[in-house]
Amino acid sequence: DFAPGTTATTFFTSMTYASDNSIYGVKRIRGVYKVSENVSPVAFVASAQGVTDNINSINFDKARNVLWAGGGTGIVYRITLDKNIKKYNVNGNINSIKVVQNNLFIASTTDNKEIIWKVPIISADSLGIPELYFDVSTEIDSVIKIIDIAAAQDGDLYIGTNKAADPIYVVHPDLTFEVFYPGILNSAVYSLVWGNDKYVYMTNTVESVNTTILKIDMQKLGSQ
Repeated sequence: DFAPGTTATTFFTSMTYASDNSIYGVKRIRGVYKVSENVSPVAFVASAQGVTDNINSINFDKARNVLWAGGGTGIVYRITLDKNIKKYNVNGNINSIKVVQNNLFIASTTDNKEIIWKVPIISADSLGIPELYFDVSTEIDSVIKIIDIAAAQDGDLYIGTNKAADPIYVVHPDLTFEVFYPGILNSAVYSLVWGNDKYVYMTNTVESVNTTILKIDMQKLGSQ
């Protein structure tokens, strides 16, 4: 056990670990929670600090000092550990955000399509222009929804979806794609987190209920 839970902070939809040895989590409300060891979760930033919409996904940079957060109205938040917030706009509802080297990869629902955006991180205070990286609805399936994403060190991007069978696709750097481990995974994705080694941890969903954490051997390292 890392820290005691509370009813108010049950069911984080996204969590990430910081350089201050605390866990930061969100649960689709206007704010980010901080969880320190042996301490109950407390609000870290909220409306008072400038969070204006529900936060769905968060991820720290490689140094684990700058938090990037994705909002329900297409706002990307840059949040520092001293609670300074800056906002950027991406078209669509952000479902997942991951730092990959010097870029943000963002999964969004944009104009009723499931899109992956690539946004250059120029500095902690500046983002480049969002580039449409991969159109999942057009290239793979017009019905599935992107739930979470994870990236490998070699540039492969793994897209976790709401499909009940074969829920993960891998998009290669040349933008070709394929089903990941076909016939093996038989439940929808709720979250994907790359560990410190060659494993991804997948929380699954079976009939709208989270049931299991799966440890998946990726046979390669994550992007950071």
